[in-house]
Amino acid sequence: MPTLYLIDGYAQFFRAYHAIRTPMTSPVTKEPTNMTFGFVGMLLKLLKAEGP
Repeated sequence: MPTLYLIDGYAQFFRAYHAIRTPMTSPVTKEPTNMTFGFVGMLLKLLKAEGP
């Protein structure tokens, strides 16, 4: 049976936003992007660890 992962997105976004101390902003809009960068990094780490 395949494994299903349930991710609490709000908690992970909060963690990612505050975990990256270096300010990262979009070059066009100057909006902070560290939350997106951190969240995608966490997802990639999970995929790499668990594999398809």
